[in-house]
Amino acid sequence: MSAVIDSSAVLAALNREPGWERAMELIPEGTLLTISFGEVATKLARYIDDREMIAGLIHVSVLDLVNLDADLALEAGLIDPRLVKGWLSLADRCCIAYAKAHAIPAVTADRVWSEIAEPLGVDILQIRD
Repeated sequence: MSAVIDSSAVLAALNREPGWERAMELIPEGTLLTISFGEVATKLARYIDDREMIAGLIHVSVLDLVNLDADLALEAGLIDPRLVKGWLSLADRCCIAYAKAHAIPAVTADRVWSEIAEPLGVDILQIRD
């Protein structure tokens, strides 16, 4: 199954957090946006001080790395980040916009995304119960 993978799912897989097994099932066939790649790198850089190691960890997890075009960036920017309790980052909104535009699910560990699935017309796959 093709899906767009949120950074939270990649981090859950890399850190063996709850839901990591489900994430590992979905990641190999998924797409990671470059903005999400940057989010994962940011989190990993907090405890790994090796650029090549960080890049390698992300690359071995994800097969398809995709840039967002201007139209999808605009769509992401138009999604209200306050739609959920808390906040949707720009990378979150990019994943959601990409999933909607390509009619594929978005894979995440972030439970609040389920609150916006129906209003935005996006299929959200949670890796955690």
